[in-house]
Amino acid sequence: MVSEFKIRREVRQIDASDEPPVAKARHFLALSRATRKAALQLSELAFRLFRQGDKEGSKRFARAAALRLRLAETVRGKARHALHENDHKVGYDLEAPKLAVPSWEREEEEETAGVR
Repeated sequence: MVSEFKIRREVRQIDASDEPPVAKARHFLALSRATRKAALQLSELAFRLFRQGDKEGSKRFARAAALRLRLAETVRGKARHALHENDHKVGYDLEAPKLAVPSWEREEEEETAGVR
């Protein structure tokens, strides 16, 4: 069984690593799969306890399974963020964005600006 503490510690270790973003995303996705598997095991256990009549135990395990599923989605979000964390950074080697006006209209504006 994977505990929440171990998952969060592993997330911090992956974040702090010097690996490229794709490798970080792969690690995050592997961790997310393991977390989802743990959630499935907890929900199966909750179902078994419910069928045996232990409703309180069933509620506890169902809640723990829901928390693991949310944690797995959080880890998947970290993977997505790792892949796109450099998207917002602007480098000096990038070109200026193209204008949304066609070139023939820009030429007409330049010609009319010189006439006035």
